[in-house]
Amino acid sequence: MKSATKKSRLLIHTVLILSAAFVLCFIGYNSMVRNGTNQSLTENQIAELRDEYPICGDSELIKSIVDMRIPTMSELKEHVDTFVYGKVEGEMSSYSQYISSGNPELDAKRNTNGRDDIFEFYEHTVSIIEDTSGIYKAGDQISIVSNKIFIDYNPHFSDGMKVVIPSALDKEVAGRVHYDVYGMYYVTEDGYAISAFEEKRMMKKALSGIKVEKLLEELKK
Repeated sequence: MKSATKKSRLLIHTVLILSAAFVLCFIGYNSMVRNGTNQSLTENQIAELRDEYPICGDSELIKSIVDMRIPTMSELKEHVDTFVYGKVEGEMSSYSQYISSGNPELDAKRNTNGRDDIFEFYEHTVSIIEDTSGIYKAGDQISIVSNKIFIDYNPHFSDGMKVVIPSALDKEVAGRVHYDVYGMYYVTEDGYAISAFEEKRMMKKALSGIKVEKLLEELKK
Protein backbone atom coordinates (compact mmCIF):
# COMPACT_ATOMS: atom_id res chain seq x y z
CA MET A 1 0.00 0.00 0.00
CA LYS A 2 2.81 2.36 0.96
CA SER A 3 4.61 1.45 -2.26
CA ALA A 4 1.53 2.32 -4.32
CA THR A 5 1.14 5.65 -2.50
CA LYS A 6 4.82 6.45 -3.06
CA LYS A 7 4.53 5.69 -6.78
CA SER A 8 1.40 7.84 -7.00
CA ARG A 9 3.17 10.78 -5.37
CA LEU A 10 6.16 10.33 -7.70
CA LEU A 11 3.85 10.32 -10.71
CA ILE A 12 2.11 13.49 -9.55
CA HIS A 13 5.45 15.24 -8.98
CA THR A 14 6.63 14.21 -12.46
CA VAL A 15 3.44 15.53 -14.07
CA LEU A 16 3.75 18.83 -12.17
CA ILE A 17 7.39 19.24 -13.19
CA LEU A 18 6.63 18.55 -16.85
CA SER A 19 3.65 20.91 -16.77
CA ALA A 20 5.77 23.67 -15.24
CA ALA A 21 8.47 23.13 -17.86
CA PHE A 22 5.90 23.33 -20.64
CA VAL A 23 4.42 26.57 -19.23
CA LEU A 24 7.88 28.15 -18.90
CA CYS A 25 8.80 27.18 -22.47
CA PHE A 26 5.49 28.57 -23.75
CA ILE A 27 5.97 31.85 -21.87
CA GLY A 28 9.54 32.08 -23.10
CA TYR A 29 8.51 31.49 -26.71
CA ASN A 30 5.76 34.13 -26.58
CA SER A 31 8.17 36.59 -25.00
CA MET A 32 10.71 35.88 -27.71
CA VAL A 33 8.17 36.54 -30.46
CA ARG A 34 6.72 39.59 -28.72
CA ASN A 35 10.12 41.15 -28.10
CA GLY A 36 11.47 40.35 -31.56
CA THR A 37 14.31 38.07 -30.46
CA ASN A 38 13.83 35.51 -33.22
CA GLN A 39 16.81 35.44 -35.55
CA SER A 40 14.73 36.13 -38.66
CA LEU A 41 11.22 36.40 -40.04
CA THR A 42 9.73 33.76 -42.31
CA GLU A 43 8.65 34.56 -45.87
CA ASN A 44 5.01 34.38 -44.76
CA GLN A 45 5.64 36.83 -41.92
CA ILE A 46 7.34 39.23 -44.33
CA ALA A 47 4.44 38.91 -46.79
CA GLU A 48 1.99 39.78 -43.99
CA LEU A 49 3.93 42.98 -43.29
CA ARG A 50 4.08 44.18 -46.90
CA ASP A 51 0.99 46.40 -46.64
CA GLU A 52 2.84 48.40 -43.99
CA TYR A 53 6.29 48.08 -45.60
CA PRO A 54 5.69 48.07 -49.39
CA ILE A 55 8.10 47.39 -52.24
CA CYS A 56 8.78 50.57 -54.23
CA GLY A 57 10.99 51.54 -57.15
CA ASP A 58 8.71 50.56 -60.02
CA SER A 59 7.24 53.48 -61.94
CA GLU A 60 6.41 53.68 -65.65
CA LEU A 61 6.66 57.47 -65.44
CA ILE A 62 10.22 57.31 -64.09
CA LYS A 63 11.19 54.75 -66.71
CA SER A 64 9.93 57.08 -69.43
CA ILE A 65 11.94 60.03 -68.07
CA VAL A 66 15.16 58.44 -66.83
CA ASP A 67 17.20 55.64 -68.36
CA MET A 68 17.83 53.74 -65.14
CA ARG A 69 20.00 50.69 -64.64
CA ILE A 70 19.54 48.86 -61.38
CA PRO A 71 22.96 48.22 -59.79
CA THR A 72 24.00 45.00 -58.12
CA MET A 73 24.46 45.19 -54.36
CA SER A 74 28.24 45.03 -54.83
CA GLU A 75 28.11 47.97 -57.24
CA LEU A 76 25.90 49.93 -54.86
CA LYS A 77 28.31 49.40 -51.97
CA GLU A 78 31.10 50.87 -54.08
CA HIS A 79 28.99 53.83 -55.18
CA VAL A 80 27.60 55.01 -51.83
CA ASP A 81 29.60 56.42 -48.94
CA THR A 82 27.71 54.59 -46.23
CA PHE A 83 24.45 52.92 -45.26
CA VAL A 84 22.70 54.98 -42.61
CA TYR A 85 20.47 53.43 -39.98
CA GLY A 86 18.34 56.16 -38.49
CA LYS A 87 14.97 57.52 -37.45
CA VAL A 88 12.94 60.00 -39.49
CA GLU A 89 12.29 63.22 -37.58
CA GLY A 90 9.33 65.46 -38.49
CA GLU A 91 7.73 65.92 -41.87
CA MET A 92 8.98 66.40 -45.43
CA SER A 93 10.23 69.76 -46.67
CA SER A 94 11.27 70.87 -50.18
CA TYR A 95 13.55 73.33 -51.96
CA SER A 96 14.64 74.42 -55.46
CA GLN A 97 18.19 74.38 -56.77
CA TYR A 98 19.89 75.51 -59.97
CA ILE A 99 22.14 72.78 -61.36
CA SER A 100 24.59 73.60 -64.13
CA SER A 101 25.56 71.07 -66.77
CA GLY A 102 29.15 72.20 -66.31
CA ASN A 103 29.24 73.57 -69.84
CA PRO A 104 28.46 77.33 -70.03
CA GLU A 105 27.58 77.18 -73.74
CA LEU A 106 25.19 74.30 -73.17
CA ASP A 107 23.64 76.09 -70.19
CA ALA A 108 23.09 79.21 -72.32
CA LYS A 109 21.50 77.15 -75.09
CA ARG A 110 19.21 75.38 -72.65
CA ASN A 111 18.15 78.72 -71.15
CA THR A 112 17.39 80.05 -74.62
CA ASN A 113 15.16 77.03 -75.20
CA GLY A 114 13.28 77.71 -71.98
CA ARG A 115 15.15 75.24 -69.80
CA ASP A 116 16.18 77.08 -66.65
CA ASP A 117 17.86 74.04 -65.03
CA ILE A 118 16.16 74.68 -61.72
CA PHE A 119 15.16 71.42 -60.07
CA GLU A 120 12.80 70.64 -57.20
CA PHE A 121 13.98 68.43 -54.35
CA TYR A 122 12.35 67.04 -51.23
CA GLU A 123 14.09 66.10 -48.00
CA HIS A 124 13.63 64.56 -44.57
CA THR A 125 15.64 64.94 -41.39
CA VAL A 126 17.06 61.68 -40.04
CA SER A 127 18.65 61.10 -36.63
CA ILE A 128 21.55 58.68 -36.85
CA ILE A 129 21.50 55.47 -34.86
CA GLU A 130 24.46 53.89 -36.66
CA ASP A 131 26.12 53.81 -40.08
CA THR A 132 28.22 51.17 -41.78
CA SER A 133 31.27 53.34 -42.50
CA GLY A 134 31.49 55.08 -39.14
CA ILE A 135 31.08 58.54 -40.67
CA TYR A 136 28.53 59.67 -38.09
CA LYS A 137 27.98 59.45 -34.35
CA ALA A 138 24.74 58.28 -32.77
CA GLY A 139 22.43 61.28 -32.44
CA ASP A 140 23.84 63.20 -35.41
CA GLN A 141 21.18 64.57 -37.73
CA ILE A 142 21.39 64.58 -41.52
CA SER A 143 19.10 65.58 -44.37
CA ILE A 144 18.25 62.86 -46.89
CA VAL A 145 17.42 64.31 -50.30
CA SER A 146 15.91 63.16 -53.58
CA ASN A 147 14.60 64.81 -56.75
CA LYS A 148 10.84 65.38 -56.61
CA ILE A 149 10.28 63.33 -59.74
CA PHE A 150 11.06 60.31 -57.53
CA ILE A 151 8.56 61.15 -54.80
CA ASP A 152 6.17 58.34 -55.78
CA TYR A 153 9.04 56.07 -56.78
CA ASN A 154 10.70 56.12 -53.34
CA PRO A 155 9.09 55.00 -50.05
CA HIS A 156 6.99 57.57 -48.22
CA PHE A 157 8.55 58.40 -44.87
CA SER A 158 6.69 59.37 -41.71
CA ASP A 159 7.80 60.85 -38.41
CA GLY A 160 9.39 58.21 -36.18
CA MET A 161 9.95 55.64 -38.95
CA LYS A 162 13.24 53.73 -38.76
CA VAL A 163 15.08 52.97 -42.00
CA VAL A 164 18.42 51.87 -43.44
CA ILE A 165 19.37 54.13 -46.35
CA PRO A 166 22.17 53.91 -48.95
CA SER A 167 23.72 57.38 -48.71
CA ALA A 168 25.97 59.40 -51.03
CA LEU A 169 27.36 62.52 -49.36
CA ASP A 170 26.50 65.87 -50.94
CA LYS A 171 29.78 67.52 -51.98
CA GLU A 172 28.47 71.05 -51.45
CA VAL A 173 26.26 70.88 -48.35
CA ALA A 174 27.52 69.28 -45.13
CA GLY A 175 25.01 66.99 -43.46
CA ARG A 176 23.07 66.35 -46.65
CA VAL A 177 23.02 62.99 -48.44
CA HIS A 178 21.38 61.68 -51.60
CA TYR A 179 19.69 58.30 -51.63
CA ASP A 180 17.82 55.80 -53.77
CA VAL A 181 15.23 53.14 -53.02
CA TYR A 182 17.54 50.34 -54.15
CA GLY A 183 19.47 49.20 -51.10
CA MET A 184 16.94 50.73 -48.68
CA TYR A 185 15.33 48.77 -45.84
CA TYR A 186 12.50 49.52 -43.46
CA VAL A 187 13.11 48.57 -39.83
CA THR A 188 10.13 47.21 -37.88
CA GLU A 189 9.34 48.05 -34.26
CA ASP A 190 10.88 44.71 -33.32
CA GLY A 191 14.10 45.53 -35.15
CA TYR A 192 13.70 43.41 -38.29
CA ALA A 193 14.82 44.71 -41.69
CA ILE A 194 12.43 44.49 -44.65
CA SER A 195 13.49 45.66 -48.11
CA ALA A 196 11.86 48.65 -49.77
CA PHE A 197 12.85 47.19 -53.15
CA GLU A 198 12.62 43.88 -54.97
CA GLU A 199 15.81 42.18 -53.80
CA LYS A 200 16.04 39.58 -56.55
CA ARG A 201 16.59 42.38 -59.09
CA MET A 202 19.99 43.29 -57.60
CA MET A 203 21.20 40.49 -55.32
CA LYS A 204 21.30 36.71 -55.09
CA LYS A 205 20.86 36.51 -51.32
CA ALA A 206 17.78 38.20 -49.87
CA LEU A 207 18.36 39.97 -46.56
CA SER A 208 14.76 40.81 -45.68
CA GLY A 209 13.65 39.40 -42.35
CA ILE A 210 16.98 39.50 -40.54
CA LYS A 211 17.73 41.71 -37.56
CA VAL A 212 18.94 45.22 -38.41
CA GLU A 213 22.25 44.63 -36.63
CA LYS A 214 22.98 41.68 -38.90
CA LEU A 215 21.86 43.67 -41.95
CA LEU A 216 24.36 46.43 -41.19
CA GLU A 217 27.13 43.84 -41.00
CA GLU A 218 26.08 42.47 -44.39
CA LEU A 219 26.08 45.96 -45.92
CA LYS A 220 29.58 46.96 -44.83
CA LYS A 221 32.11 47.39 -47.61
